[in-house]
Amino acid sequence: MTKQKEMFVGIDTSKNSHQVSFHNPTEIKKDLKIGNNREGFEELTKRLKSYRSEGYRMKVACEPTGHYWENLGYKLKEENFELKLINPFHTSRYKEIFDNTPQKDDVKDSRIIAQLLRQGNTLHENLPKGPYAELRELTNQREDLLEEKSRLRNKLDKWLDRHFPEYPKLFSELFGKTCLGILKEYMGPEKINEASLDKLTEKVISLSHGKLREERAKEIKDRAEETIGHTIAPKAAQVRLLHLLTRIDSFQERINKVEEMIDQRLDELEQSTYLQSIPGVGWWGAAVFLGEVGDPTRLPRAKSVEKIAGLNLYRTQSGKTKSKLSITKRGRSTLRKVAYQLAVSGINNNREFSQFYERKLDRGKAKMSALVALSAKILRVMYGVVKNEENYRPLEERVDS
Repeated sequence: MTKQKEMFVGIDTSKNSHQVSFHNPTEIKKDLKIGNNREGFEELTKRLKSYRSEGYRMKVACEPTGHYWENLGYKLKEENFELKLINPFHTSRYKEIFDNTPQKDDVKDSRIIAQLLRQGNTLHENLPKGPYAELRELTNQREDLLEEKSRLRNKLDKWLDRHFPEYPKLFSELFGKTCLGILKEYMGPEKINEASLDKLTEKVISLSHGKLREERAKEIKDRAEETIGHTIAPKAAQVRLLHLLTRIDSFQERINKVEEMIDQRLDELEQSTYLQSIPGVGWWGAAVFLGEVGDPTRLPRAKSVEKIAGLNLYRTQSGKTKSKLSITKRGRSTLRKVAYQLAVSGINNNREFSQFYERKLDRGKAKMSALVALSAKILRVMYGVVKNEENYRPLEERVDS
């Protein structure tokens, strides 16, 4: 039986154009440069289909350079071409081996990618579809909004330091409903001083739903009278405060809307039910996991999820020198971040996780190393419940069964 010919296609992606090289051990194929647009994509797929019609088995790979490769990746998948990824670090290291020079250009990079594809040094592409793709976009958007909201918090904190530094100490949460509500109503210490204690008390009780009463209102009024905050330009300060509070409200509304959409997408996936059955995971952990990983059932084993998160381990060794084990951090940073957050909370919320953490400490692991190991374990457990299509069961139940 004649072995099918193979064509290895390397693509170097960029913002405006993509350089494509076609590698075959016995034939020289002309390189192709395409625009990062529909016409370019059609030109490439036409060339790929023509080689496939000649009997070639097509293998395609590119570097995941920023986000420029994603649209092309989706197009290739639509046309039934399997896409692999080449680690940019591998391409960089291979450059001088390729032609014994440090020269860098798009043609050289695309040819190197084709060579690495031929050698099998590839990663699986991670381009989710449907609800998984929606969850990835929505969770990333929520993270961006929370970062912006955090910046506004710092600006509000700075405003209070200048104009009413005593005020935040009266509340447990700066962005709490009562704390922000009083600021919106009175716009600073000047108007709080002018307000009657009865009116202020009524507002405090209303905003806190009765949790805070006249004693807190009196504290607020006393601090306003005694404040060391400067009042050189009170009108301008109020304008600045109004701007900050309006933006905070706007961001919170947008965050709430995104969270509603995340809930809707999770309702479409039964896998989210399995994930949320794990104590401490919750809707956010489930949303990030499914968005960053995509459909977990397509992965062959739990270790694949660790690799996507960049939590897989490595060490360097030279002669008698051997480094400590470290995580690669070459993966989805949001998934890695949330896995670590779940590990921190899991110590208190899940007996299996707390026992795992304690065992690591007993073996001499540092706290940070133990938490990182627990992060990887939690991802493996999350993969397991989805793969087995079952709700979480404690470790002793899984062992007995």
